Amino acid sequence: LDCCVIRGKMSRGSNMKAPFIEAPKASGGYRLYALGFVDARVNFVLNNGNLTNPPSVPVLTPEHLEDQLAAASAHYLQRQIILDAPRRTIFLPKICDVYRKDFGPGEPFDCVQFCVQYLDEDTQTVVIDMFNDDLNSPVIKYQAPSELTHSNLKLQ
Repeated sequence: LDCCVIRGKMSRGSNMKAPFIEAPKASGGYRLYALGFVDARVNFVLNNGNLTNPPSVPVLTPEHLEDQLAAASAHYLQRQIILDAPRRTIFLPKICDVYRKDFGPGEPFDCVQFCVQYLDEDTQTVVIDMFNDDLNSPVIKYQAPSELTHSNLKLQ
C-alpha cells in the first residue's frame, strides 16, 4: 500500500534501507491503482512503526484531508527537525533524504524550504536567520532512521 498505491505516482526513494521499502522495479502495473495526486505531506502521515513516527496512525477522511495532512506534517516535523544554531546545523528526518525529490529538485535546501512552513514561529525565525547570513550558510544533515519500533500503534 505504502509504495505502490499511496506513493505510486511520487518520486522513487534513494538510499533505501530498512525501515523504508521500495516498489518492485520489474512491473509498473501497480501505477494503475496509485492515487492520482502527489503531495509531499504524505511522507509525514505514513507510519512504518519506528520510533521516529508518532505512536498513532491518523484515519484520513476526504472531508478533512487538507487539514489532516497539514496537522500531521506539523506534528511530525516539529518533533523531528533539530536545530543546532551555534553550529549552524539543521538536522532533517531521514524521510526527507530518502524521498528528497518529493520536495523539489532533490537538494537539501528544497526540503528545508518545504518543511519550514510547518514549524512553530520561533523555530521558523531561527531557520530563516540561519539562511539570511550570506557569509555562512547552514549545514543540512539527515538523521539516521531509528531501528526501534513502537510496541503498538493506535488509531487517531
